[in-house]
Order: sequence, then structure tokens, then C-alpha cells
Amino acid sequence: MIVVSGGPGSGKTAIALQSLAAILEENRRPTYVVKSAAMKTSVQKELGNHLQPLISYTDRFRYRPQNACDVVLIDEAHRMDGIAAIDWASGQRQYKTRAALDASLPIVREIIRAAKVSIFFIDERQIIQPKEANQIADIQTAAAQEHATVCHYQLEAQHRLAGSLEFLHWVDELFASPQPTLQPLGDVGAFECEVVASPADLVKIHEDWEAQFPNQSRLLTGWCWDWAQKPHADGSLVDEVIIPDVIAYPWEAPKKGKPGRLAKGLARGEFWATAPSGAQSFGSVYTAQGFDLPTVCLLWSRDLLWREARWVGNPLRTQTRPGQRGGYPHYDNVDPQLSQLDDVAIVPFLLNVYRILMTRATKRLYIAFLDDQTREMVQSLLPTTK
Repeated sequence: MIVVSGGPGSGKTAIALQSLAAILEENRRPTYVVKSAAMKTSVQKELGNHLQPLISYTDRFRYRPQNACDVVLIDEAHRMDGIAAIDWASGQRQYKTRAALDASLPIVREIIRAAKVSIFFIDERQIIQPKEANQIADIQTAAAQEHATVCHYQLEAQHRLAGSLEFLHWVDELFASPQPTLQPLGDVGAFECEVVASPADLVKIHEDWEAQFPNQSRLLTGWCWDWAQKPHADGSLVDEVIIPDVIAYPWEAPKKGKPGRLAKGLARGEFWATAPSGAQSFGSVYTAQGFDLPTVCLLWSRDLLWREARWVGNPLRTQTRPGQRGGYPHYDNVDPQLSQLDDVAIVPFLLNVYRILMTRATKRLYIAFLDDQTREMVQSLLPTTK
């Protein structure tokens, strides 16, 4: 068993896909595994229909015989659930009973058992849900339980952020803990990072870049807005990222399986990061994670705030029903996986979410804030523009 760890932009997915090709050239059968629907469907599209059977989700290994797979490559292994909640024995999606859950092995052990060689690509600081419980130590423990030999490789290169390790290290420190040691941002080379005055300015910058270089810019934000995941009757997307009298933009299109017909030219949400229509809407961490985006325009909501030298969740979170937190006036996180967490428990996950959102860009990052104190802190750490 092999563990390949590395931060954002270190090349984990690229190495996984290159390994997939190399294994095929040796006439062996690899399986590429990823939890993210956006990443899975994008990889399937690029590989073509004839290779789609080689792509799988993480929870499909319970009934595989031991050593049935030559090599299993698990991309974004940090996002694996602890134990699979779905039983696919019948070929249909069925939730496990409590007895079945109690009898189940962790997904990581199911994969190691089913594979002659398993390769886990992981960044522990991209865990963004409470049920995502896999750290490197957990994978190593599972390997020992399955009597597998472990090799661990750490990736150090940077292929996003215009190659700026300085920017990556600065972001790592900024989100290292609820009370980080703040460091000014140093020389980031060719990478550009700028705090802009307002959300309206942010959207204008995005639209200007898109006019010059189509399909090269994306709008990102936290899951802090209303989201019905259903288009209008004519197939157009509903404006839900709304600040009254400032901006009104839609979320990414609903994913496959959601109700409603999309208008011609609009791609499903799985393809938000790659399809041209993705530039017409805001995306979330779930559709951006794992992808490279030349220009990122990030709208920082009020879910993660800077107060009295520490990161905190929205203090109104405990006073507001989960369904009423998104959009005006709270702009607080309504992610269904995080909705039950209070303003303290949610912070470690939001630190990882914003670390991901701030490390998607390959060339430039623009940030607008809804909270003045948070904006002032981040702005104070950036170099003064001449």
C-alpha cells in the first residue's frame, strides 16, 4: 500500500491519472476511485466511454474478493467516509440497516483488502465534513490490520498559484488553527492576489476576464446562500447568490438526477469547473475541489469571521434555524453536512474549506468580503500595491 500526500496543487490528481495510464500500458487493470461526483464525471468524460468501467466511487468494494483488483488509485482519499452507508449488493442504492453498519469494515480496509496494490492520494487539511474521517494515521492503521506493507511519499512541488510556494505556505499558516500566528505575505512571484472593494467589483472583474479569455475565470463562494437546485420552467438558472441592490447571480446548475430541464448550453453542475457555462454561475467547494482554475473570484461570506485575534463561526448561528442562515441577512453556512454544528464546532471545517477555495487559482485570485473586520485583517497581511 502506498500513501502519496501533498498540499493543494502538488500534483496528486495528475500523478494518479498518469499512473492509471502507465498501469494500462502494462496490461494490468487499474481502478480509479474518487468520492467527488464532479471529479468522477470530469475524469470519465476525458478518458472516454471505453474506459468508464475503470472509474468507481469509494463505497463499491465491500463485495469484491480479496486481491480482485490489480491496482486501486484513490484520489482525494481525505474525502472518504469512515463506513459506507449504502449497500450496493443488489446493484441498487439501499441504505444499510443499523446491524449492517455495525458489521461493516471501514471503506479504507475494504479497498486495501480488494486490491493487490492500493495507492491513496491525500491532503489531511482538505477534510470538510465531519464524516470524512481518514487521516494518514488511519490509513496506516487499516493497512496494518490487513497485513499490508506501507510506503509513504510526500509531494513538495507547486503547480498552481503560478508555482508560488510562498503563497501556499502563507495560506497554510492563515488557516492553521482557530488562533493562527499571522504572517505578512511575502514575494509570490507571478501570482496575483488582491482584495477588492465590494462583491459588485468582484463580479465585474470576473466578467471582464471572461470577456478577454472565455472559460478561464470562475466565481466561488461558501455554501451560504439559498439553493433550491431547480431551474426555472424555461431551463434558465435561478438567481440565488443575492445581495440586495448589489449582485444577483445563480448557483452552479443542478447535478445529474436533480429535477428540471436545463436550457440549451447549460451543463450540469458536475461540469461547472470545465464547461463554458460554468462561468455564468457561482461554484462551491464541492465542484471546485481538485480542479485548476486560471482566475478565481472568491466571495467570502459571513460563515468564517475574524474576531479578537481568532477565527470564529457566525455568532448568530446558534440563534438561527439552519434553514434560515443562508442568504440575506446572515450569509451563514447551510451545508447539510455542517448545518448541525454550532459556531465553535464548525470552525475547523471552515478553515479547510477556505484554504481550498483560496488555492484553486493557477494565475490570480481576487477576494471580496461581506464582513469588514475579516477583510481588514486579510488586507493588512497583503503587500501594499504601488
